[in-house]
Amino acid sequence: MGNEWVISTGEVQVMSDGTGVYHSEFNASDTEPVNLFQIWIFTNENGHKPRYDQKIFSPQERIGKWQLLVSPDGRNDSLQIHQNAFISSVDSDGLDEISYNLHSPENGVYFLVSEGSVEVEGNILEKRDAAGLWSFSEPLKIQFKQPSGLLAIEVPMH
Repeated sequence: MGNEWVISTGEVQVMSDGTGVYHSEFNASDTEPVNLFQIWIFTNENGHKPRYDQKIFSPQERIGKWQLLVSPDGRNDSLQIHQNAFISSVDSDGLDEISYNLHSPENGVYFLVSEGSVEVEGNILEKRDAAGLWSFSEPLKIQFKQPSGLLAIEVPMH
């Protein structure tokens, strides 16, 4: 596609290879290490036109509440993907607990800790730990054991 982008701290990029793209990535810094999550979600059907988009999300908008980053329809100024999937982020910043409700009842959710420590359904998750849940009572309660950053990656289970 002839594009070249640099992804900065707090930025999210979505890419759909659709009918095919060439892709490579590398650390643009000679001095700083890269620290990122690369998350792959299958599209809802084959043959989509290749596309990508990128956006910086305000960290203030996820302090103490879920900030929607990715959705199937771009709602709430999120990035759009070709799947009934949702990616949200929250920074606890003093919260003891937060609830999570699924966007779609046929979905499950993976919780991924970017910083700190949380408890989800009796599982203690530390930095870079994840747990997947697909059958639970809503709203799901998440306890923060220390100041934490948490991603919710909600995807179809069928």
